[in-house]
Amino acid sequence: MQASFLVIAALRLIAAFLGILNVGLSAVRERTAELAIRRAVGARRSQVALVMFLKALIFAEAASVLASPISAAVVPVISQTFDAPAGIAAPAFPLEFTMLGGVIGVSTAILGSLLPVARALRIPIAAAIQD
Repeated sequence: MQASFLVIAALRLIAAFLGILNVGLSAVRERTAELAIRRAVGARRSQVALVMFLKALIFAEAASVLASPISAAVVPVISQTFDAPAGIAAPAFPLEFTMLGGVIGVSTAILGSLLPVARALRIPIAAAIQD
């Protein structure tokens, strides 16, 4: 049973990674002119990379902060809804697993934003005047 949960968790992480990657690549494509203008007015590549990473991290942290209390509230409700047999309580919601989930979520966001950041850094400054 535990192995099946780990497989499901791994599949969810892969889906999250691909989602972050897709959103990041779309953002780079839509913001090509903006990123090129930033570079043209003096922004360094490291500053452009920082902007792209911070965007991914802020969204990941916001999702983590929202998901933890929602999960803690929903688990007991689901347990009561499906009428657990007498003597079986709602599962505990350990804080260390909540923190681990946040760390894994942020790590997934960082890995998912590596390719979009690399693509953003390769945008030529001349791209600002092409559109």
